Amino acid sequence: MMKAVITEPLNSLRAVPAAPQRPKLPDFMDLPAEFNEKPAPYDMVIHGLIAGQVGAIVAPGGTGKSIFALQLAVKVATGFASFSLPTAKSRVMYFAGEDPREVFQHRLYDMHLRQDVKRACGENLKIAVLDDPIFVTNKDVQDIIIDAAAAAGGGFKFIIFDTLRMFHELDENDAGAMNRVIVCFKRIARETGAAVIFIHHSSKAAAMGGQGDQQQAARGSSVLTDNIRWQSFLVGMTAKEAADRGIDEADRKKYVRFGISKLNFAMPIDDIWFERGDGGILMHAALSGQPRQKVEPDYGFGGDNDGCPF
Repeated sequence: MMKAVITEPLNSLRAVPAAPQRPKLPDFMDLPAEFNEKPAPYDMVIHGLIAGQVGAIVAPGGTGKSIFALQLAVKVATGFASFSLPTAKSRVMYFAGEDPREVFQHRLYDMHLRQDVKRACGENLKIAVLDDPIFVTNKDVQDIIIDAAAAAGGGFKFIIFDTLRMFHELDENDAGAMNRVIVCFKRIARETGAAVIFIHHSSKAAAMGGQGDQQQAARGSSVLTDNIRWQSFLVGMTAKEAADRGIDEADRKKYVRFGISKLNFAMPIDDIWFERGDGGILMHAALSGQPRQKVEPDYGFGGDNDGCPF
């Protein structure tokens, strides 16, 4: 039997790569006019984090950073003043790459939200629990995320990626590789107009050395901190902090402290203490340097599921 013969040159069967686009510089600022025209206020989504910028939440494993991120997403999506971190109300997208769907179902139920808060979440909070990692270094993935925001009605000012490791496959100690990841997040932030936050682990050295609240606490290349404009942390309560506040050693691990370790566009604010409740939900804890008095909090919410515990 005769075999079919391909007569076309091999080159004609290969995809022709697109010609690289020539870089284009932005327009120069209009000086001296910029000195005289008062700019619009910063479009702050979270204290110090501007829409269109990239930030991070850095914490050791098991601290509660994913739960905190979900509670923060609810706070931004609903405008509900659940704890004292200043935020603006806007639509939120949450890409969950680490925990399975059933974990999120438990966490959402354990928040015990009031019905009107639940309805606001239905309108303004979109959660996608991923079966497999997606890598933002792939431009198609960036486009899918940008298109998904538009398809869901737009208006998203806050996008969370949980956790960083699930959204790239590069060496986190490689400065060039991590710069590429940050550049990809910046494109998503720029195209959607959203503040983008990635959840990231602190280094073992920072966690073991009690330096989890420092800028340099992030695991991997310093680019992950240097090339973003906002970084926050969660750390557990130390033995000294517990003793200063009259908290028993047996209860110490219930408490975590949130703070902002890198803040480029706002004044510093006080750290916030949380106490773990049912399901690991973080409840705002009013702690001082005095021995703690056990007072049942008045959340002022009512309704089904007994109001909101955080």
